[in-house]
Amino acid sequence: MLLARWRLPVELQNVAAGHECPSSKATADENLLVLVHAGSLVAKFMGFAVIPPARNVEPGDIAAAFPHERRQGVLESLPELVEWVRQHVDSIEMSL
Repeated sequence: MLLARWRLPVELQNVAAGHECPSSKATADENLLVLVHAGSLVAKFMGFAVIPPARNVEPGDIAAAFPHERRQGVLESLPELVEWVRQHVDSIEMSL
């Protein structure tokens, strides 16, 4: 794997390898994997995916990446998160 050749920590290699389809196996990297997977789903939801997803990502898909007790909070804060990301991406694009 490329990340191993770059000598990145094994924890990052594991997260990169599993972020699109995390397994149900608990690992020491589970929290990071959840965040990276959810971030990937948010990017797809916002249309920032490099490769278009096979189906549209819905807010419920993003919330489902989190433990059950966190899902409602994710759904409630998603519009604010999306707006924050849009503003920052726009500001980066305007600076180029």
